[in-house]
Amino acid sequence: MILDPPAPLAVRDGRVEGDLDGDGTKETFSACTSAENVHFFAWRGLRAQAQPRWHGNYYVAYDMVPSCTDQDVAAIVALKKKGQ
Repeated sequence: MILDPPAPLAVRDGRVEGDLDGDGTKETFSACTSAENVHFFAWRGLRAQAQPRWHGNYYVAYDMVPSCTDQDVAAIVALKKKGQ
């Protein structure tokens, strides 16, 4: 849940975006699956060129078909190194 964003969030081209920190660059959001988790991301900019800002996951306790890309996995690793 995003509480009190400085500007409203919008849905464009099937994705949610909004400038969460007021720096003029919109954050975008995505999700993917691994073997037993759903991973959620916030990216600074459009996902294809973006820097990861946040990652969270939800354990579902059953097998799923993984859909996370190499970019998603690299974001998880990078954020873990930063301690996020």
